Amino acid sequence: MIPIGTESEANIPYFAMSVEPRDSRASAATDKDKIRKALGGHAYKWLSENAEYDDAWRLIMTRDFVPPRSAVYRTWLLFKNDDLEQKFVVKFPNLTSEVRLQRLSKNLEQSRASLDKGLLSGGYDLSKSAPNSRVAVARAYIEKHEQIEKLQSELDGVLRQEQERAKWLHLSVAGF
Repeated sequence: MIPIGTESEANIPYFAMSVEPRDSRASAATDKDKIRKALGGHAYKWLSENAEYDDAWRLIMTRDFVPPRSAVYRTWLLFKNDDLEQKFVVKFPNLTSEVRLQRLSKNLEQSRASLDKGLLSGGYDLSKSAPNSRVAVARAYIEKHEQIEKLQSELDGVLRQEQERAKWLHLSVAGF
């Protein structure tokens, strides 16, 4: 079972609380465009055209209810057996959690270093900037800071998704 993409959180509107079940749910995605978008074109094409993988994988969407009115949505690629999963991981290592964590950590470290370098050199010091360029300098700092927050959030999401993986290991392709 391979986590795909990042988790997303959503609030359940109060008027839907009586309609939405308050437990964890899993369902298989059937819309080919949605599957292609989640996996990426090359991975989807490879899975679709490889005869060995016919009816041997599913894209699973899970939802965990978080009291009082929230839910966390995650996407997983589920294989019929470990051998097929390992072959897929060898072909597409960039989809594994380890590679994603390494890439996000590296990008986060680089962004933080870039921000620190700018701060130490006075690049974001508004008192040193011309009055007509202060807005651009402030905007650049804010954008860099938001980029760091986004990378940290994605990194935390991948870590949480990996921790939640054990909860869904009981799922099988036959169940969908």
